[in-house]
Amino acid sequence: MNLITFPALTDAVIYTYGFYIFLSVFVFKLESSGTFNLPYSKFAKGHGVSPKVGMFIIYFLPILAYLYTWNTSDNPKLFYQWITLIAFVIHFGKRCLEVLFLHKFSGKIGMLGVFFITIAYSNIGLITGSLHNHTSESHVTQIPVWWTALGATFFSIGQIGNLYHHILLTKLRSGNEKEYKIPNQGLFQKLVCPHYFFELVSWLGFAILSTYADSFFILMIMTAYLSGRSNRTREWYIEKLPGFPLERKRILPGIY
Repeated sequence: MNLITFPALTDAVIYTYGFYIFLSVFVFKLESSGTFNLPYSKFAKGHGVSPKVGMFIIYFLPILAYLYTWNTSDNPKLFYQWITLIAFVIHFGKRCLEVLFLHKFSGKIGMLGVFFITIAYSNIGLITGSLHNHTSESHVTQIPVWWTALGATFFSIGQIGNLYHHILLTKLRSGNEKEYKIPNQGLFQKLVCPHYFFELVSWLGFAILSTYADSFFILMIMTAYLSGRSNRTREWYIEKLPGFPLERKRILPGIY
């Protein structure tokens, strides 16, 4: 069995994958150059909705989208369907809990950002959920156990690393303090955005669990987006925080 499952390369599939590649380049250029940064966190414009409300919507609706595909599929629910469901719900459920109980936000989130990110993440839920929950039993039984274990390992490392660095960011602020400070613990000693790095590790694990090429294209888009945003974040830190260590990479240890 091929470890990554590609559909028949019809014109529609070729156009779709071509669009994924174009979108990856497009969002990287927009975010990295600062031409357009989605308006949340340090790039918020000062108007919009409560970040707790906006970010909760962003992360909760994709769960509903994925569950919709689960409930509308008559396929038997095998281990493959369960582990991909659990991984998806853990990823976005964790983010919902972080929004409600962990993150300390510095400003409102723009409605444009809420709209675009919610649509993007909900589409991921619909696409991956439809693939996973309509996968044939014969396909599932051919997936090697070691491949599933590899995916689960990457996913777990990504989730734990992402949460750990979110906790470090939260500890930088006491009470209702909103001032940005230079983080110096964990992989923040080497990277501007280690939480982004671990999010990508988690998406890699999810793609491996999925086995579908579409999930690897989603990983590519997320890599482009977070890499671009990490570049602009580094520039912002250099502009706003005197003494920021210039030797720190953006998102990939020792590389970028």
